[in-house]
Amino acid sequence: MSAALQGDPGSCSHAGGALRRLSSRLESAAARAAPTSGDITPGGSEQLWTGRVGRAIDQRRRALLDAARATSAQLDRAGSALQEHSSDLAESLQELRDLEGRAAAAGLRLVDGRVELQWGVAGVADADDTTVRLGLRDDLQSQVDRVLLLLSRRRARLAETLESARLALADEAAAVRR
Repeated sequence: MSAALQGDPGSCSHAGGALRRLSSRLESAAARAAPTSGDITPGGSEQLWTGRVGRAIDQRRRALLDAARATSAQLDRAGSALQEHSSDLAESLQELRDLEGRAAAAGLRLVDGRVELQWGVAGVADADDTTVRLGLRDDLQSQVDRVLLLLSRRRARLAETLESARLALADEAAAVRR
């Protein structure tokens, strides 16, 4: 592909899947760590911890469980966004391949996101053909521009989602360290 399109749908999907699996494991671990009674008992005994230390431990435990759940949600959100982008990227790549094939069939070529006339010798008899190809070139160029613009917007949306998740995860990490 000679069009100016970067990215690998398979890698995006794999990274997204890895984040979603991590999210699921974290959510499961948080669910296992939360006692069903919501109270802390020393060493598994039936006696509840009370007093200042017991309340402080329980408060910290709840804060860690909340942080784990929030982290899990952000990881899932980021993974989902990567998987969605993977589909968008694959679709854009296929559209550009189709446009590249149409360009080649018409004696044009797609280079770095631009539709250009093929190199070669043209004579006086080729003037009508060249005019037709120039018209087709403009049509194909507008389609290539549309695909690249749409993908650019999708990438910006992905970057915004990932940046938002990064900031939320940083906030959770800072809260856990306090």
